[in-house]
Amino acid sequence: MLNAKRFQKRLTEVYVYPEICKYQDVVHDLGEYLSFLDSEPADKGLMVYIHIPYCEALCYFCNYYKVVMSRDAYDERRELFAAYKREIENYAGHQYFEGRPIRAIQFGGGTPSAVEPEFIVGLIDCIRKNFHSDFELISMEGNVTSIQDPAKLQILKDGGVQRISFGVQTFNERIRNKLRLKATVEDVFKAVEALNKVGFEDYSHDLMFNLPDQTLEDVQQDIETADSQIRPTYIDCYNLNVMPNTMFEAALDRETYCATKPSDEREIVMMREVMKITKRLGYNQVMSNVFSKKKGRCVLTLQMELDGSDVIGIGPSARGFLKGRGYRNIASLEEYPDRVYRDKYPISAGNLATGEEDDERQMVMLGNFTYIKKANLKDYERFRPQVEFLVREGYAVDEGEYLRLTDEGKVWPGNVSELFFNGRQRLRRNTSMLNAFRHKENPYNQDHMGVSAALYQLKKTPSSKKSPDSPTAPDSVGR
Repeated sequence: MLNAKRFQKRLTEVYVYPEICKYQDVVHDLGEYLSFLDSEPADKGLMVYIHIPYCEALCYFCNYYKVVMSRDAYDERRELFAAYKREIENYAGHQYFEGRPIRAIQFGGGTPSAVEPEFIVGLIDCIRKNFHSDFELISMEGNVTSIQDPAKLQILKDGGVQRISFGVQTFNERIRNKLRLKATVEDVFKAVEALNKVGFEDYSHDLMFNLPDQTLEDVQQDIETADSQIRPTYIDCYNLNVMPNTMFEAALDRETYCATKPSDEREIVMMREVMKITKRLGYNQVMSNVFSKKKGRCVLTLQMELDGSDVIGIGPSARGFLKGRGYRNIASLEEYPDRVYRDKYPISAGNLATGEEDDERQMVMLGNFTYIKKANLKDYERFRPQVEFLVREGYAVDEGEYLRLTDEGKVWPGNVSELFFNGRQRLRRNTSMLNAFRHKENPYNQDHMGVSAALYQLKKTPSSKKSPDSPTAPDSVGR
């Protein structure tokens, strides 16, 4: 039922549709699932997403698959990246990719900048060798403690990396300590200095809001500090997303952890504040949570993911999207190489969108992208009831060629997206959440990120002690 009550609690942004569940979407016949690879090439954009799961330490509020990296395990990393190259080669040469240029590469994680730069450059060279490459952008996620070395950054730049994004989350040291972030604000500024020294003109960073003990003044100061002292290409502003079953959720439930907890009400107020401050400072809201003074639209890699381009997912837990098939690789560092060499493709779960769901996917992405071009849909009129509701309630405007969210609509990206889920996909999402509860897993990947304290164990020195405010994860968590 379409009514204003659907916009009382702010829902989490939706980046995948149809969503992938490892219990409902097991791929039993990989050959049949990927048989399209020997079909005619598609006339659409193509990019490669590479997931690097290594981190120097683990943020317990992060839901992505990752492992603590040991500096002594160089040979292990070398073997893993050999498997990455094999997976790339396995995709190359298929008719479906013939003559199609790869427009962009995105290295995500984890923390790609934590590994030796030779491994990153080696993967770029492997893609150049095996595909028709016409890179418009090669982007890499980083961590401020691992991008302070100009020599390392120079190797990456010479190897083709053009853009680096990194997490700041907040400049408030008190809150950073509460989040157990390893890096300091000083580390942030050192990293920016190194990026500028090497000549990286395109770098971006994350900020978070609705954090424990965070005030509206903290949010304002974070954005103003980023604007005056970092001047990034983009600022990505994310609300804190606390997944059920996790140690972070358990920590927030303890009275000693923080005086002011994240809440639904604070999230809405802070989102409005983010939009107000960025507008005052001259930023364009190029996505629901992305702001830029220098650009009028979001970064190419995001744009391609949201507009339905083909994405080849490489690496443990990497997500891909090829010819209407959304898939996710196995989320296991140990099992991934075996699956690559044995089965060629380490896909653990995937589904195939129907023709109607292709249209729904574009409408779902309206929440994040903030606009859609009607002509890109096969049957825009099917969504007339939802569109009329959004326009009537002031969340969107019909501009003829485009449907565009208003400033009020941009406050509610997840709610806008949810309007366009079909009944089957709503049921699948609910079933997926129930399975996560049943198996005590993090719902994001249906794995144990943030759930199992054993994943967060680092070698302790005899003098190491546990903070009384830390969750059940051990001493060193955070980036």
